[in-house]
Amino acid sequence: VLTPDLLPAEVRGADGGDAEEGARLLTLPRAGLRFETLEKDLLIQAMERARGNKSKAATFLGLSRATLRYRLEKHGLE
Repeated sequence: VLTPDLLPAEVRGADGGDAEEGARLLTLPRAGLRFETLEKDLLIQAMERARGNKSKAATFLGLSRATLRYRLEKHGLE
């Protein structure tokens, strides 16, 4: 039987889980946070992981390429 733990880390995701599982691990700090800062940080991480490839970065974030470009421009990252 093929189980997720037998798959390479790239297939399972960096933390050994899938993207949906990773999203559930996020917890809002008691003091709150600035959503704009979180969004910008995630965009930067996705672009770094994708080595600048916008199509791949969009896929990492579950966005269309057009939406990724809009958000990059919004944060002055393009």
